[in-house]
Amino acid sequence: MFYNISENTSKKIINLIESNNFEKVFSFESIFAGYFESGDNVFLVRDTLGIVPLYYRIHEDEIKISIKLTDLIQKGDKINKKGAVDFISFGSTRISPIIENINICSPGSIIQFNKKRKDLSLLYKNQIHPRNLNKINENNILEEYKKLFSSAISKNQTKKNQVIFLSGGIDSACIAVKDKNILDAITILPWGKNSSEKEFSKINAKIADIKSHQFLDVNEKVLNKNVPELIEKYGTPLGTIHYLVMDHAFSNNFLSKYSSIAFGQNLDTLSCTAGSQPTSILLPSIIRNKIFKEKNVVNFFLNRNTGLLSSENQEIIDEYISDDLTEYQKIILSGIFITHTPLDSEYFILPSLVNNKNIFNPYYDQKIVEFFLGLKKKVYFDFSRKTWKFPIKIDKQIQKKLWEYLSNNKKFQQKKGLYLSSQNILIKDILKSTPKFLEGKPIKLENQRFAAKNFIDFCKEYDLENPISFTQ
Repeated sequence: MFYNISENTSKKIINLIESNNFEKVFSFESIFAGYFESGDNVFLVRDTLGIVPLYYRIHEDEIKISIKLTDLIQKGDKINKKGAVDFISFGSTRISPIIENINICSPGSIIQFNKKRKDLSLLYKNQIHPRNLNKINENNILEEYKKLFSSAISKNQTKKNQVIFLSGGIDSACIAVKDKNILDAITILPWGKNSSEKEFSKINAKIADIKSHQFLDVNEKVLNKNVPELIEKYGTPLGTIHYLVMDHAFSNNFLSKYSSIAFGQNLDTLSCTAGSQPTSILLPSIIRNKIFKEKNVVNFFLNRNTGLLSSENQEIIDEYISDDLTEYQKIILSGIFITHTPLDSEYFILPSLVNNKNIFNPYYDQKIVEFFLGLKKKVYFDFSRKTWKFPIKIDKQIQKKLWEYLSNNKKFQQKKGLYLSSQNILIKDILKSTPKFLEGKPIKLENQRFAAKNFIDFCKEYDLENPISFTQ
């Protein structure tokens, strides 16, 4: 059983694994996972960034595997408290095991389970190697990125019936302009019909020659969902309010005629511009050490992203972040493996897989990831009202140049993006029934409070004892 790859590609991957040619397995597609039996062995494989979830459990000398966590739950199972706190903090069950005895196939792993010996072994772990771009001049850097972007776009297996989630920014717009097979677009309007996203996405759609452009207003109807039903449907507690929007898109014929869905998440993370990435990396270490009492830049970054909800992060740092990287690279990979990408990709990925849609995103391509890890970052000052707390920012210069080249347009739209804030009265209403404190710690972020309520519902629905104390 393979997810998000063609039957032909899955056969190639099986042949490569059976012939121990492991490295090439990860060259076909950047979003996939799967498993298969061969003789006495069961093999599991998951994409390099861990975009597609893959869980397994060994029970009574058998291995059971699924992309849905709930498929593997058994009577008497117990919650892993640390994994549950990580889920509420970061918004995904793909980071730490949330249920004891249900394990996660690590990103970039090929695992073998031998049915005779009843043992599990890691055959191969695909590694990300940052590029060394220090000696390449600026013009050649852009040319290299153009080639990598074109190569990543060419890996899109679907040539028709595609739709892209098009924002008002340039990341998804670059995909829409470059991939001539994408003719339709959907734009989510997080602030309703008056969202600035509508105006800017229309400009992008015109430049990309989009033929059909739909808009999904986030209104009361979109957000009015039976959450326990969604937990069962998608096989996991939901870590973000955005699931409600994506479920509406799938349930109300926005996506029914399409076989493939494209989106542009991850470029901000690669550019080290997402959330508190720039603050974490650019804040002088002497200030971080003396004022915030934190020597580890990755832990500082994770704490800022979670509002200090998950303060015991060393275990997941050791799991996902190699120590032989620069601080820039560590922050980028922390965003990819722990904070931004698991959360932001999940509400696209799981609903798409459950609804039998292919998914495409060139910014998950390993060569593009390695390119950005080796790219020099350009810093600028922004003294606007929104950034007065920390005015030093990192510029997405290379992406702006790519957009200018692809679109012949030097304008870069400012956008709010798909973030459902409690400043929206509809979101505020949803949050009324969610916990405000986790064992005395304030739950500061909207998605965390939503995830906490989901976790409580998840435990009730599957008769799991909840080891965490929540208060309103």
